[in-house]
Amino acid sequence: MAPPDGGCSTFTSWCDGDGEVAEVTNSVWFSFVAPASGAVEVSTCNPGTDFDTQVAVWQASDCGDFETYEFVGANDDFDADGPECNAESPFASRLTACGLVEGEEYLIQVDGFDGATGNVELSVNELDASACTARLQVVHNSPDAAAAIVDVRVNGDFPTDDFDDLEFRNSTATIDAPAGVPLDITINASTSVDDSDPILLLEDVILEPGGSFQAIAQGIASELGYDPGPATAPLEIVIINGFLEANPNANNTFVAVVHGTTDAPAVDIDELFVLDEELFGDLAYGGVQGYADLPTDNYTLGITAAGETEILAAFAANLAELQLEGIAISVFASGFLDPSVNSDGPDFGLWASIPEGGPLIPLQDVTSVDELESLSALNVYPNPALDEVFVELDLVSGNEVSYFIYDNTGRLVKSKGFGTLPTGFVRNQFNVSNLANGMYILNIQIGDETVARKLQINR
Repeated sequence: MAPPDGGCSTFTSWCDGDGEVAEVTNSVWFSFVAPASGAVEVSTCNPGTDFDTQVAVWQASDCGDFETYEFVGANDDFDADGPECNAESPFASRLTACGLVEGEEYLIQVDGFDGATGNVELSVNELDASACTARLQVVHNSPDAAAAIVDVRVNGDFPTDDFDDLEFRNSTATIDAPAGVPLDITINASTSVDDSDPILLLEDVILEPGGSFQAIAQGIASELGYDPGPATAPLEIVIINGFLEANPNANNTFVAVVHGTTDAPAVDIDELFVLDEELFGDLAYGGVQGYADLPTDNYTLGITAAGETEILAAFAANLAELQLEGIAISVFASGFLDPSVNSDGPDFGLWASIPEGGPLIPLQDVTSVDELESLSALNVYPNPALDEVFVELDLVSGNEVSYFIYDNTGRLVKSKGFGTLPTGFVRNQFNVSNLANGMYILNIQIGDETVARKLQINR
């Protein structure tokens, strides 16, 4: 009899050396009666424990019949790398059991990792019911028109008013949600009166007490009208553990990125000027990366296909201008690269959520060639370059054209003006032999519009 599969330090499992469910070899059983608060801390993090323990809590109508056992919670390594455990072994166990019924008897199973044995000092302490909460934010990032406005219910209710009629590219405020007990999270039509006919049902979600989570609605609910690309992307709720709300450094911002664009390839996201480094790499649809701890500054984020140098788009992440210091944000790739095959849905962009919730903050697109009125095609080669660089433009109309090259500190190191160039295909050449090896940004100004490309110089 063992808890379900999971990680060593999670609320729902034990583990073996490979991160799989542990074998039960030397279990010892104890019992306790649930207190009025319905919450207890079960711990072997005490001085008398001298081996690697694993602990689970169960409720059973017949302790002699494993078929009647209902799992409550488990822990293998409470704080293997930290100082918060007073046991002789650093791999002792501690868990918070929530939602217990006052006066009911519960069972505690104590075992040893990989067959370990020794002395154990077990404690069971009543907690206030407030210990059984977790922080939770819901973000609506599904671009499907059929789910443009939804009701999000937790166990059949709206935790707060902003769960009702949650619009695309909006998030709820971060709330205290029930933890340690099974939750049903549903996405419902905005006209729904209950959760009896949900668009999507996520059953038996258990949030770890004291944890912090972000639940992201993404993907496509409609069976027709959308082409999500090579991988299917059904409507789903993805729950991210380790969600942050604040940065302890009041001058910095934590930034995470979530790839929620169904028809986009895997991408790299680089900071183009201030830091000149790859912040998030090889991020495919559904992927999450973070948190980058950034000084609260104004950045330009360049998006390239994973492993490529051509900037597909760049966005202004003006953290300082938006006064986002001292908090954590999540930046979502959102919408469609090709709306024409996706019911003319919303265009691709980067949008940021904040812990307080509300409409996501759009990051301004500063380089999309597809949206430029002055240019229909662009080619920069060779890249990496030696001494000469060629730029081919297909101009929609005659316009003034200038080139500006910036180094990795954002300093302008070279510029050249070509005057007014005619409509159609033009090819320009300029010399970069005086520039050192490294990564640069080439800004091409066409009239009052600008497009950027990475330029690698490598001799």
